Amino acid sequence: MTLNLYCTKSIFAANPSLEVFEVTAIKGTFSFVITCLMVNKNMKAVCWDSLDREQLPALAFKITQGSLSVVLAYNSLKYFSVSTQSVVCSLMPLCVVFLAVFFLGEKLTTSNILSVVFVLGATLAVILGARGQEQDTMLTDFWATFSLCIQPLALAGGIVAMRRMKRMHAMVVSYYV
Repeated sequence: MTLNLYCTKSIFAANPSLEVFEVTAIKGTFSFVITCLMVNKNMKAVCWDSLDREQLPALAFKITQGSLSVVLAYNSLKYFSVSTQSVVCSLMPLCVVFLAVFFLGEKLTTSNILSVVFVLGATLAVILGARGQEQDTMLTDFWATFSLCIQPLALAGGIVAMRRMKRMHAMVVSYYV
């Protein structure tokens, strides 16, 4: 995943006028072709016939979340370093904990709450300690900062959606997401 982020950051650095949706379309097309080649003649049987129709709402949410996460990640990579994005995305487990409580009915323990507070404090210290161009971007470009900060929640939503779904063929998940 980190190699993907560094490659995307390099693409944006080499082509500053490149838009996020152009990079997303290029990478999505490449991924679609590779997936089709892998599944080959069993594509309908694996990617459609094997689906349980009760799982379609959760799968639709996961597809939307996956697409949104990619756009958010590429948008924030255009303005922030890979390390800043990685630190912010480290908040994803915290978001999973809270979403799991609300949507999956899981219980929080005292150790969970303490862990959440420590990780949140460390992440906020890194984000608030930004300097230079990243600090300027955080203060002046609302959408870049919003796309950076909403990523953990979007990623956590996908994990909770996957927990709600039953076990699926690995190619179904990689094809749709």
